[in-house]
Amino acid sequence: MNYKSLIQHAQNLLGNHSLFGLKDSLQNKSKISVFNEEDILKKYIDENQCFTNDEKLFLQKVFFGSIRYHSIITPTLETFYTITGSKQLRSKYNFFVVICYICLIHLETISFENFSSIIHSCPATDVYPFLKMIFDVDLLNGGLKEEWEKVLDHNFVKDNVIDVITGYIPDSQLLLKNLSLKTDEGYLIKKTKKKPTEPAPFELTVPHPRRFSTPNLKISNVFKAAPIPKSFYEGTGEKTAIENAKLENKKKSQTEQQNTKQFQVSKRITADKEKYAKEHERIRLQENKPIPKFKYQPPPKLINKPQNLTKQNIASILREDAIVRRKKKNDDNILNQALVNLTDLTEYQKKVDQDIEKDNFEMQLKVEKRHLEIQLLHEDSYVARKEKERENREIVKELIEEKNTLKSLTVQTKQEEEAIKKKIVEEVHEIKENITKARRNVMDENLKKASDLALETQALKAQALAEAQIERERKVELIHQIRMLEKQMPGISSHQKVVDLTETSGFGLLNEMCIVELQERLLLARVRHQEMEEKKREEILENKTKRLSMIAKKLQDIDTEREERKNQRKDKEEESKLALDAALSLKRAVLKEDPILKTLFEKLEAKRLARKSLSSTGVRSIKTFSNSKSNNETCESGIKSTNLQKSRNFNLQDFENEYLKRKENILKKRQTLIDKLNENGKQEKDQSLNEISC
Repeated sequence: MNYKSLIQHAQNLLGNHSLFGLKDSLQNKSKISVFNEEDILKKYIDENQCFTNDEKLFLQKVFFGSIRYHSIITPTLETFYTITGSKQLRSKYNFFVVICYICLIHLETISFENFSSIIHSCPATDVYPFLKMIFDVDLLNGGLKEEWEKVLDHNFVKDNVIDVITGYIPDSQLLLKNLSLKTDEGYLIKKTKKKPTEPAPFELTVPHPRRFSTPNLKISNVFKAAPIPKSFYEGTGEKTAIENAKLENKKKSQTEQQNTKQFQVSKRITADKEKYAKEHERIRLQENKPIPKFKYQPPPKLINKPQNLTKQNIASILREDAIVRRKKKNDDNILNQALVNLTDLTEYQKKVDQDIEKDNFEMQLKVEKRHLEIQLLHEDSYVARKEKERENREIVKELIEEKNTLKSLTVQTKQEEEAIKKKIVEEVHEIKENITKARRNVMDENLKKASDLALETQALKAQALAEAQIERERKVELIHQIRMLEKQMPGISSHQKVVDLTETSGFGLLNEMCIVELQERLLLARVRHQEMEEKKREEILENKTKRLSMIAKKLQDIDTEREERKNQRKDKEEESKLALDAALSLKRAVLKEDPILKTLFEKLEAKRLARKSLSSTGVRSIKTFSNSKSNNETCESGIKSTNLQKSRNFNLQDFENEYLKRKENILKKRQTLIDKLNENGKQEKDQSLNEISC
């Protein structure tokens, strides 16, 4: 038996079942369907018609057994996957199901030699960790035993599973060692060679000499044709002789040429130009092409010859500039050295300090001038802004006047629209009153019909009660007769069973238990559940305390960082104040010394005074404007409807046209409303008539 292929087939068979994952061909995701185990096995064997009777029996036992003991196999495999972690793939789940079933249930029925041959046919990297777990005594008597006893009986687990596996543990040590060698070092373990069978001679009787039967075949006397000679296919030797002679002649000519041209000088072959020119003319005449006539035109003589100036690049310009600066620097250095040699160092130092002070003073003057110019520009811009505000106020006044005119027109239009709406409402009320009258008439008719029906139902109920009373009396008589017969019959109390809560049902099932045992198990399960809940609560409290401590630490760090930043800001502010004081002192000194800056400063102050006076007048005008605005806030709805802010000029004729259009639209809407109400009234009348007819 080829165990490797058999285990693969068993794996595929389990894949077809719903417990271990259906194939795509059998699975329909819209409708879940469960296939019978016998049908699945039969279909698989028909598809793969290559099994012997023993192989079929093996597949049948593995398939039905793994489905039957599915409740034991799943917890064992779950523990196996938790122990191994991500080392073993979930795609090999069905493979482990087959081996688990053989280990747990059929280890005693199959001999250990056959079991070891099955294991050796499988990949060692997959089988070794699983067998290591199964043949571990601590695991068997610990977690696995608890899981199995949840499903099976305690005695069955001990006798048929655990005792069998523990009995084969000494034999399994050698198997596990071989598998570990395979997995760790990749060795292929040599199988133990069996002793060859010594053949013994058969004790047979000496056979009689066999008679030869007369031959049935007839010897043919047909004349055989002579075979075709080889020269017909290979040919005569004439062709080969000619080819050989050609090759020899070629070799001779090559050797002769080499000998003659050995000491010749190589010459340059000159082209015959006249010959080529004649050929070219002949070709051109054939094509009848005219000769091109070119006149020599001498170049124009320039009076002012331009200088051949090179166009300089940015890089070349920068290079030349650097060279010039370097030369100047060298000259300055030479002069400085000469001055140092002529004069003392103290005088030179004083001169340098004076130059630096001068440069600083000039720079300060420039900065101050620029600052004053910017302020003057600012003042000019302020004056321009104020003028713009005055223009805007004038525009606003015009708009307010337009608003007032619009307001009066909008009030008129609203009054007319309200009058039209009132008329529509009155008409609608009249229609509704007519509808209510019709409904009242219908209600009266329905009440009459209802009273008639009530009388009929009362009569029918009285009749039904009388019939029920007669039926009840008949049943009472029958019951009385039956009880009289029961009294005459013997008692059945002797046959009744007393319920014993400590007894099992006795059907022979694996998970049989009495009611008392069931109650005990339920109590144990509740206690476990409560313990789990308490553990979870403790974990949640611990996590909360940890998180709060982390947050407190973070808050402390943030507070320290904020204090450091505050200190840094204070230091920076002090430094900036000192710098400002120094700058102001320098600015005052510069203003006193330079007359141009003084004049600019005076102009600036004059403009500031003028600005302040303007601002005081502007505030009064703004107050008056705001009062007018508050009075005219009610007119905003009219302005929004007619967008007259875009155009300053107001045209009354356009407004009248718009008003007439609106009026026409309102009248059309009114007419449509009246038509709809009339239609609704008719429909309601029809409905009420239909109800009456029903």
